[in-house]
Amino acid sequence: MVSERKTRDQVLRLVREGRATLEIALAGAPEDDATKAMLAHVMHWEQVMVQWLGGTSPPISWLGEIDRTNAAVAAHHSSRPFADVRREFDAVHRDLLRRVEALSDDELNRALRPGETVWTKIGDETWFHYPEHVAQLEARARTSGKG
Repeated sequence: MVSERKTRDQVLRLVREGRATLEIALAGAPEDDATKAMLAHVMHWEQVMVQWLGGTSPPISWLGEIDRTNAAVAAHHSSRPFADVRREFDAVHRDLLRRVEALSDDELNRALRPGETVWTKIGDETWFHYPEHVAQLEARARTSGKG
């Protein structure tokens, strides 16, 4: 059971710090289809949080399993220009931050089920999720000669 409480400022700091690390790694990665697919993936799961917090739903609904959903997200965005996906990636993140900023400390610490609170759910789609993709982007930068 999660006993640790977090303030809104702590949650926002964790999201922003995690995102800053992701942005640094992204700056070193090539602007190609693989990077675009990763942007779409991260954006999708942030959009799921936006929807959960009362905002717009992502264009791809849950398909019953993560791999199927992730594949559908990649396919959905594959024909879009990189710049368009990047702009939406940034816009979704701004929307998520606005929604987190609107939550009180008590709302963020509300238990959803044993071991899960609102803040841990947000963390699952942000600062807990980003490191996997930071590592992938850094590896892509090294192999592309950009890093």
